[in-house]
Order: sequence, then structure tokens, then C-alpha cells
Amino acid sequence: MRMKSVLSFAAPLAAALLLAGCGKSDEGPKTPEQAVAEAAKMEKPEPGKYRSSVKVLEFDVPGLPPEQAKQMKAMMSAQQTQTHEFCLTADDVEKGYKEMIKKSSEGNCSFDRFDASSNTLDAQMTCDMGQGTKASMTMNGTTSATGSNMVMDINHSAPQIPGGEMHTKMEVTNERIGECS
Repeated sequence: MRMKSVLSFAAPLAAALLLAGCGKSDEGPKTPEQAVAEAAKMEKPEPGKYRSSVKVLEFDVPGLPPEQAKQMKAMMSAQQTQTHEFCLTADDVEKGYKEMIKKSSEGNCSFDRFDASSNTLDAQMTCDMGQGTKASMTMNGTTSATGSNMVMDINHSAPQIPGGEMHTKMEVTNERIGECS
């Protein structure tokens, strides 16, 4: 499994978490629909241009042969931090969280926990992407109307991964940097 696919899995979720804002849940939703309903009660972000950065904190594939592990670590060092910008329009904000959470949960996913309180978020999502590929992701961090900072801890298991397992821990930061152009 390539790092690009890990980031493509995490990026929509990070954007959804930016939309998550603040709130409180005594019971964590179990389905994306329940997460959407919970998120609808939360503070909405400000429209504008945002910069999202992903910093890899940990990356480990225990079953990788030593030479491949060396190559992978060199590749990870070269891509330590990745950034991209996106525009969140007033229409995006008004539509709410439905599409973002749906995108983040593609692949037969459910939220095992989705608790937001004040400006913090504690969530866990489990996905079964078929053909023996599974992922579990925990997310912890802070949110506001103008940004978020989340640490995501992802465990993948798949037949195509050497040794069957991969662990990635990353920090995803979203910050409002101005108006959309």
C-alpha cells in the first residue's frame, strides 16, 4: 500500500473534521449517517481558503524486508510534510457535513466513536475495504471555526502489505488563510 493512498484516505477525513467544529455526544455514532446528524449540531467553519498540511510522525511496516524498509524510510523522509490548499465556499458550509463524512467513510466504514466537546474531538473509525483490506483510525485534536489540528493513528491490514500490517501516525493541520479567489 502506498503512502499516497494513506493520504488520500486521510485528506477527506481531515476536511470533514475541519467541518466538525464543536459539540458534545454522550454516545458515539456507529454509522456515517449518525455522525452526520451529530455533526449537524456543531459549529460551522468560516468560508474561505484553507491550507491543509500532513506531517508523518510514524510509519512502520513490520514485515518489510530490510532493503525495502530502507527505501521506504528514504521516501518517507522526502515526503515528510505535504500541504495543499482548498476553498470552502458559503455553499459548502451551508450544505453541512453530509458529503464530507460520506467521502471519509467510503469503503464500508463506521464510526466506533465520535465525541466532540468544546473545541476537542475524539473519534475512531473502522473500515472494511474488501478483499481482506481493513483499517482502523483514531483521531484526536482540536477544532475551531477557522481550523483544526488532528493526530491520526492509522493501522492497516491487507494481504498486499508485506507482513500484512502497516502503521501510520500523522498530524493534519487545517488553517484558514484568507478569502477564496
